[in-house]
Amino acid sequence: MKDNNYPGINNYSEHKDYKPPIYSSRDFEKLVSLPALLNYDNDNFTTLLDDLQGNILLHHSKKFSRYYLIQIGIQNGALEWIQKLNLTAASEQYKDRLNPLINIYFYLTWSGYKKLGLDHLAPFDDKGAFEAGMHTRLPFLELGNKLNDKDIDAMLLIASNQKQSITSKKGYIDAISDWGNVLKIEDGHILRKEMNLKFKRKIKKEKVAVDWFGYRDGISQPIFFPEMAGKVINKDSLSTPRVGLIKDRGGVGKYSAGSYLAFLKIRQDTTAFKEIINEIKSRISVKEINQVISEKTVGRFINNTQQIIDLIILNNDSLIKLKSYLAQYNDIATVDTSLIDIKNEIADLISQSKISDLFYFDEDQEQSLLSAIKTFNPNEPDKAANICNSSKNIRRDTEASFFHSNILEQLIDKILNNVNSINVDKKYLRTLVNDLYSIDSDKKNNLINELKFNGLSFITSQEITTIITKNESLAEAYFIGRFPDGTPVALFDQAQGNRIPENDFTYRYNSVKDRGGDLAGTCCPFSAHIRKVSPREEGQSRLLIRRGVLYGKENGEEKGMLFMCFQRNLVEQFEYIFRHWLNNVQHGSQATGVDTLGGTSINRKYSRWYFPVKWGDNDPNNKVLIPADALRPCISYEYGAYFFAPSISFLNRVLTLSRYNERMKNPNGQNKVAQKPTYVSDTFKVDAVKLSRKIKGIHKE
Repeated sequence: MKDNNYPGINNYSEHKDYKPPIYSSRDFEKLVSLPALLNYDNDNFTTLLDDLQGNILLHHSKKFSRYYLIQIGIQNGALEWIQKLNLTAASEQYKDRLNPLINIYFYLTWSGYKKLGLDHLAPFDDKGAFEAGMHTRLPFLELGNKLNDKDIDAMLLIASNQKQSITSKKGYIDAISDWGNVLKIEDGHILRKEMNLKFKRKIKKEKVAVDWFGYRDGISQPIFFPEMAGKVINKDSLSTPRVGLIKDRGGVGKYSAGSYLAFLKIRQDTTAFKEIINEIKSRISVKEINQVISEKTVGRFINNTQQIIDLIILNNDSLIKLKSYLAQYNDIATVDTSLIDIKNEIADLISQSKISDLFYFDEDQEQSLLSAIKTFNPNEPDKAANICNSSKNIRRDTEASFFHSNILEQLIDKILNNVNSINVDKKYLRTLVNDLYSIDSDKKNNLINELKFNGLSFITSQEITTIITKNESLAEAYFIGRFPDGTPVALFDQAQGNRIPENDFTYRYNSVKDRGGDLAGTCCPFSAHIRKVSPREEGQSRLLIRRGVLYGKENGEEKGMLFMCFQRNLVEQFEYIFRHWLNNVQHGSQATGVDTLGGTSINRKYSRWYFPVKWGDNDPNNKVLIPADALRPCISYEYGAYFFAPSISFLNRVLTLSRYNERMKNPNGQNKVAQKPTYVSDTFKVDAVKLSRKIKGIHKE
């Protein structure tokens, strides 16, 4: 039997052979399989929202929030306290959108269910991810031993627009201490900044949520209630509640629902982030500056090949050696070439070459230019002038590339065309040709000065400023996959001057470039964060309902994100994204390296990332390669855990439902099959089943 909890497999069907997931029902699956806008059964959908905790289908959106991570000690005391919680229902949250009500939510880990004697009603998980926990399932996150699923039993979340409403709640700590231990308190908040955004062809300023790196947050989110999105939504882009909701076994009604929650504390290093952007910007700028200079050919300014001929110093002894060697393979008369003929041949090859072939750019000088660009400040004109002069001096002071491999190979080919080349030692021939000529440095500098006087400009300060400023913006977009205002870098050509945080696009089809998509990664790098975690190839099957907030202060060192995401299936959504996309060095057959933002462990160590030099260049090879050791990580995962957000009717009855007291009376009978009802009520009957992955007939891997 396939795992029907996976949102992309065995979606609800009216076909008579359709069977809902275990512990669910046809009625429930039918209800959650249509977007709210299209839901035919509004009465039952309202019933579902009344029993569903808030902050799942809608973000609580409160300015401030506090998270109590709890370890349970005295079970009965905990059960009584949980039942008295005034939890916020999804329906109440929906009505409260603009009101300053305090939101309260409560979540349990597997160990929390077990300690409270509620494991017989824990969400069914045939893969064991919920029970094993995040630390065990995703070791490459390197979460350490600060806190883990085995320590944390529950989480209490309180959110409000008034900071005092949550920070003054010491009563919660006192109450919890009667039956448990508050392991950690995390304070979160939503940071909003003003950005210029386009709406209906007009640009207006609006305050939007951003992360510590300055990027607009929450763009690529499942949309369940289109009227709350603030813009017209195509019905095809709406998500179904089935993305995040599964039947809650402990709920009262047949529409009682819950959701798995993955919680991660992620530290953000803004200094490392700036270093990464600077490195990407600098490397693509060096290559682009080199290309700008290379686009100008010598032939545009040198009409008399005699100017080049005069630069060449021929070695007569080397010429004699060359003719002597070639005489072995052909008539000596054929190779009895005069000095001037050799000069003319070389001059002809050089005059057809680009400046990049004439004035060589070696690795040391490239590093010098790279360092200059890293200190660039567009507000300091002298910086651009210095970089400009640096690029000119590099070209002037470097030996002219008469030894450039292309010219050497062409000259050797011409020689070989005149001899019987079958037995010629090409390696030795290359040595002879290489020793044949050199350059007169004084005459070379005179020629360069003459070219400059006649109008040849290697590169101007303004060109330098334009290239670096543009590439700084592109570097930010290449790294994340979006510009800070939310515009996808894949749509850069469509969005220039009209940026808008679009979400309805793919990398495969014509929504990206008119040339049929971005399969070569010349618009959006394969390693960009949003492309790694959402390749946009599988519809809604891997969507996460993200509900994270920030922690820390803008000027503080300890800051980051309290990442929270709800989903229907931990294995096929959260874990799939982290295992198969974010931390995978490949995507299909394409070598991508891990996600530049979130990739970790040994996979990151051996990653290499490619970034386009020019956005959308048809040449997929026009990229710079940056190894992992050049980009130190700018985030780290502090700790995490898997929770489940049960229905309100379940949490209101935990004392009645708990088998903890029964176990105390009969410790040897803990594993007996539960005889209590499973609250499945429709034509598809489900008998009470022991929660064990080892029992025959139950889901297997």
